[in-house]
Amino acid sequence: MDIYIQNLESMEINLVYRENGMFAVVEWFHDGKSLLIERTNSAMDNDLGMLELSTGVLNWITEHTGEASFKNAQFNKDGDHIYLLSNKDREFFGIALINLQTKHFDWLELGEWDFESLEMNKDKNKLAFTINEGGISKGVILDLNTSSLYSWKTPMGVISNLKFSPDNQKLAYVFNGPAYPPDIWELDLKIIHAERITYVSRSPDLKERFIEPELITYHSFDNLQIPAFYFQPKNPAKKLPVVIYIHGGPESQSRAVHSPILQYFLNIGYAVCTPNVRGSTGYGKTYTHLDDVRKRMDAVQDLVYLAEWLIVNRNIDLEKISIMGGSYGGFMVLAATTHFPKYWSAAIDIVGMSSIKSFLKTTSPWRKKHRESEYGTIERDGEFFDRIDPLNHTDRITSPLLVLHGANDARVPIEEAEQIVNKLKARNHPLILFALRTRGTI
Repeated sequence: MDIYIQNLESMEINLVYRENGMFAVVEWFHDGKSLLIERTNSAMDNDLGMLELSTGVLNWITEHTGEASFKNAQFNKDGDHIYLLSNKDREFFGIALINLQTKHFDWLELGEWDFESLEMNKDKNKLAFTINEGGISKGVILDLNTSSLYSWKTPMGVISNLKFSPDNQKLAYVFNGPAYPPDIWELDLKIIHAERITYVSRSPDLKERFIEPELITYHSFDNLQIPAFYFQPKNPAKKLPVVIYIHGGPESQSRAVHSPILQYFLNIGYAVCTPNVRGSTGYGKTYTHLDDVRKRMDAVQDLVYLAEWLIVNRNIDLEKISIMGGSYGGFMVLAATTHFPKYWSAAIDIVGMSSIKSFLKTTSPWRKKHRESEYGTIERDGEFFDRIDPLNHTDRITSPLLVLHGANDARVPIEEAEQIVNKLKARNHPLILFALRTRGTI
């Protein structure tokens, strides 16, 4: 992915930087003569650099050893420093300051959870950010003049898209919680009070039907604590059916956000659980790497131990445990139903990989390189893929399976769905394949 600029008067487009790899523009420098650009090395590692447009010279400013990410860069008033979020030499993201000339790196604020969504006001004297506390956001303002921190109250949910008003008196943001579909909220910076200013729906009847989860943890096979959100329907039956919903990524996280699908399940009497199995983000670098390459099936075992925990601790009907997920979550569904089939009464695979080996052969070239650090390579790990790939163990699946996929998916080609469906059809297994076939834009 290369870097271009466009003249908005002449509409002329010019290539300004080309090199093998994934590059993106972060921001213009104040003088308009240079660009702050990003090179993505892997899902968990990147670098920032200054590209001088007149010469094409690229000067990297975040050179580092080991794995580190640098994001949400904000220029100071003079344009000679940037504030940003980083996890350089740390488990979690904190706020740092980099001198663009000397490349000197200083920490401003650190914590025991990831900091997210850094934004600076017009006067360049305040920073707003959020803290991801186990999938739930806490909003924070940092006054750079006094080094003071203050936060504000919100319901359970996730804060994103922070933006200061031009007069620096208010902070707007999107708030998305299980009981609060995404809306714009506004924080008055004088009195530190937030209120909702847009409404998806003002219907009190609708709001009363939304259910918030509890944050739970359970121990997996190696005694590792796994976090999850557990939703229980109102007026629960004696024994509850449950849907276990697995996030994609795998470097992602189930958050406390509104999901129409999950709320639908809850309203018809299902419990819902959204785990953050090993490999998820939000719990430090070490936790995120616990499912890499040959550790892949450890994360699948986390799902088995969740099912057993729910049966004992949340009165779940062991005959009615269903599992669903999309993309990498779809792979997890297929891996669970092939390697641990006795636990699942139904399964839904959405745009999932049925074989890591065939996925790496057929996905887009840039995607292949990007994912090999997580999954491994065919040359080195092909034999391991053969042992774990769901496609090679379809005879073990006992639960009905629903497969959904798009014909034009550039990340996970539709062949990943078709090849496992064809195998299951050959033995008359109960399944449904929904394939969206379109050549347009959706």
